[in-house]
Amino acid sequence: MAIDKATIQAYTDRIDDYRGLVKDIKNPDLEQFIKLLPKAGKVLDAGAGPGNDALKMRTAGLDVTALEPTPEFADLIEASGTPLIRQDFEGIPDSGDYDGVWASFSLLHVARNDCYRHIQQIHKALKPGGILVLGMKLGDGEKRDHLGRYYCYYSEEELLSMLSDTGFDVLHQRSGSAKGLAGNKEPFIYLTAKRLSS
Repeated sequence: MAIDKATIQAYTDRIDDYRGLVKDIKNPDLEQFIKLLPKAGKVLDAGAGPGNDALKMRTAGLDVTALEPTPEFADLIEASGTPLIRQDFEGIPDSGDYDGVWASFSLLHVARNDCYRHIQQIHKALKPGGILVLGMKLGDGEKRDHLGRYYCYYSEEELLSMLSDTGFDVLHQRSGSAKGLAGNKEPFIYLTAKRLSS
């Protein structure tokens, strides 16, 4: 399952609200990700939203390509000058030449089995030793929020197991809670992992 139409529509209907929500966020995991990558390293921002993080990475000197299926977000990314793949996670390249993949609160919008498969795709996209940062919400089951967005929730243990099973070594993790577009404060986790050589 790709990101479903109702989720894309929910973001489309609230594009200005979402841009305002994420505009000034200072993310220590993004800062750490940038430091872990080589100078001018090649990065895929998988589920880039309006492109704020992609622009920050470009400003830091990284060679960034954004992957984004929501047309209005994709338009903003193109307008900023960031190279763009207008596709959902099925469009993750299997090139094996990325130094890093940034997947911040994006894969939580796909079904559980598809998420595992997309993590495998990310593994193929990365060079051996490449870095993945995965941001997800913590919880159980699947549901839609009151805006109509689909979410699949995971426990910390499930995410660690999924990364290990797909050939990643977790280097760092950070958890907390934050209020999102729907107005609810929910727990989250960021996992920074390195692609093993095999």
